[in-house]
Amino acid sequence: MATVHIPTPMREATDGAARVEIEGATVREVVERLEASYPGLGGRLVEDGQLRPGLSAFVDGANVGRRLRTRLQPDSELFFVEALGGGTSSHRELGPLPNPRCRPLQVAPRPQLRGASSPSPRGEADSAVPGRNR
Repeated sequence: MATVHIPTPMREATDGAARVEIEGATVREVVERLEASYPGLGGRLVEDGQLRPGLSAFVDGANVGRRLRTRLQPDSELFFVEALGGGTSSHRELGPLPNPRCRPLQVAPRPQLRGASSPSPRGEADSAVPGRNR
């Protein structure tokens, strides 16, 4: 059976389940069986015979877009991913952020791993770094 990862806003249809196991040879068959098991969920995924606009499917890590004919393996993982909003040229068009704690993500640089005989970032030997015992 394929493992289907349910988007957070749609989990109310699955009683909060983030993942469900469903049989199906294609994305379309899985969606049909999701609808049979969780009424209303299929309608939130498919519209007029294809995935709803703004929704993409990923099968085993590959973006298959909105193609419902994509074949699945019995152990496939299927993700339905909603598009993120954006694309305006000015933040002023969007208005204020909905939550004052929302701000752009700041990513700290990754520390570099050093071997036992590598110099420290300051060019000193590791044994010369104060407070380091070997």
